[in-house]
Amino acid sequence: MIVAALGGISAHKGIGGVEGWWGELAGPGKALDPEQIRLVGMDWLESSDDQIATTVDQADHLARTLDLDRIERLDLLIGSSFGGNVALCFAAKHPERSAAW
Repeated sequence: MIVAALGGISAHKGIGGVEGWWGELAGPGKALDPEQIRLVGMDWLESSDDQIATTVDQADHLARTLDLDRIERLDLLIGSSFGGNVALCFAAKHPERSAAW
């Protein structure tokens, strides 16, 4: 099972463990147990002086990140805060890439 977890604007690709942003839920023996599932995260695109990275931009960035990891389809996409909005954009733009969100 492949699960992507997206967090708030201060989140990053490290989801569980000491440095992770969602250590309460991600880690051995927890709801998002990396010994039971493949857990995928990503770093957010950064805005520049010329352009703000929108939730749609972040959703497309997730699609490219999955492509780089050779992941065609997620079994589950979850998000909290800003990540929840990105997950909704991803579901709208790339519905074939996730079984559930």
